[in-house]
Amino acid sequence: PNTSPTAHLKAKFAHQAGVGIIFQKQETPDPRGLMVERCSLGGPAENSRRIHHGMMLVAIDDTDIRGMPANKIAPLIIGPLGSEVQLSFVDHQEGHDRETKVVKLTRGVV
Repeated sequence: PNTSPTAHLKAKFAHQAGVGIIFQKQETPDPRGLMVERCSLGGPAENSRRIHHGMMLVAIDDTDIRGMPANKIAPLIIGPLGSEVQLSFVDHQEGHDRETKVVKLTRGVV
């Protein structure tokens, strides 16, 4: 059996779809949100051209996820193939405004 930390999540969500965002690993929940590491090639997030490295995910639909552990956030992002999810980001990188950017994505196979 696969004993990786995410094996149980992959099994649980085998018939679900995502948006193709890889987040930075965190030892403890970050009060600022989840930081985007990169987008999966050809996934809904990359195809939107609105999400990039360094952005902080702060809300999913109407749920504020700041300070939540990653295992509580994943079920909010993952959902039925073809369904929409609304993600809210704040860009903390130099030269970017810190306004919340809302991106609606359609979940797909990633």
